[in-house]
Amino acid sequence: MSGHRDAAAEARLAAVCDHLTGIGNRRAFFDAAETELWRWQRLPRPLTLLLIDADNFKRIIDTHGHPVGDAVLRHIARLMGSTFRQVDVVARIGGEEFAVLLPSADLAIAQRVAERLRAAIEAQPTQTEAGPVACTVSIGIAAMDEATPSVEALLKRADEALYAAKNSGRNRVCGPAMVPAEAG
Repeated sequence: MSGHRDAAAEARLAAVCDHLTGIGNRRAFFDAAETELWRWQRLPRPLTLLLIDADNFKRIIDTHGHPVGDAVLRHIARLMGSTFRQVDVVARIGGEEFAVLLPSADLAIAQRVAERLRAAIEAQPTQTEAGPVACTVSIGIAAMDEATPSVEALLKRADEALYAAKNSGRNRVCGPAMVPAEAG
């Protein structure tokens, strides 16, 4: 009986956990985001989203190989785990892209925490068997408001901000009414 319970618990964990990084996966993110959207619709309060993309990740893979790329993604996930609150929804949503939903956090708070993460990733190269591998991230921020009817619309706005960060030279945080700041 205990073996069945362990297998069922492992299956539930696998359904919501990214196998590589140990953080939430795309499914877990969208489930939690729908719940937060439902809460926001009933009782509006600040709700922000960060989209985070590892800069020039293909170059890391091409130069060092997939095992080092995997180590970089795990390193980013660990730094995310030490940056965000327990209530925040942290997930890898695809490839080298991560999303963080910040309940009860306005744009100013989201910008500060995003900048803290960006600076930590820049300052702490991933330690690998091939030696230290530097990586930076670009981060796009969007805030929930009355003009945002869905999680997909919020993601689209964060994605536009992410592309603004990338197009401004990478290793930046961008969001509404924000001018891309020069990286530290």
